[in-house]
Amino acid sequence: QACTMTVPVDNLEFSFLQEQRFKYLVGARFNPKTRLCKMRMQRHDNTQANAEQLMDTFREIVLEARRAPADSKEVWRALPYLYQRRKKALGKTLEERQRRMAEIDAENEAFLKRRE
Repeated sequence: QACTMTVPVDNLEFSFLQEQRFKYLVGARFNPKTRLCKMRMQRHDNTQANAEQLMDTFREIVLEARRAPADSKEVWRALPYLYQRRKKALGKTLEERQRRMAEIDAENEAFLKRRE
């Protein structure tokens, strides 16, 4: 008796860093094309128990995502869960890393302006 829930991330009204943290926490359950988070629970024999546990789990993930720090470049670079994902993409030499970080900062600024 599985229970499935699909939530549009835009309805959660996260800041940029909160949204990044949420995506990190839910992992593959987030679809970037549709911007939907799909979760499924199938631990119990009873659908109601699965639904309750699914809601509790989702609520905990949202609360954890809302604990993300304020939007700032220094915090952005200090977030370990984002740094680990981008570490490989930044480049081998110092020049490559600096150029790529400038591009990332520009992308982040553009994203923040779109969210306002």
